[in-house]
Amino acid sequence: MQPMARKPIATLDRSTRPSPKVVPSLSRVRAAVSNGSNILGPDIDHRSASARRYRDIVDDLTNDRGGEGAVSEAERLLIRRAAMLALQLEMQEQGFTDMKATTAQVEAYQRGLNSLRRTLETLARGGLPRRPREVDRVPSVEQYAERLRNGAQQ
Repeated sequence: MQPMARKPIATLDRSTRPSPKVVPSLSRVRAAVSNGSNILGPDIDHRSASARRYRDIVDDLTNDRGGEGAVSEAERLLIRRAAMLALQLEMQEQGFTDMKATTAQVEAYQRGLNSLRRTLETLARGGLPRRPREVDRVPSVEQYAERLRNGAQQ
């Protein structure tokens, strides 16, 4: 018996081959900080006590402002900064327990505390107001019909 001759495999040119439509997930499209997967940076273990405390502060401040949907992006930025300041101040306070803080350490703590107070005051005053963009109102069916009647009469 003779071996069967191999038939050449037809190959498609890349330009003619259909490509599958792949829709990336939002976690791939948005920045890691925006989607919450890398809030504190790549070198921080997000399972650590300080990272968990940071997330708790952010969540508490966000809930104080009415929840995730009620917070503008500017307020979200202020909330994250306030949470980081609060976390840093808490860490400094832990170092003050031995009552041997230097003058420079106390001054740095006081500056951080004043910055936190001003940030929280800005949030308490209503944060930074949203400016809704102007959108043309869609007329109701009755208004649209009235416009058509008025246009036909002219």
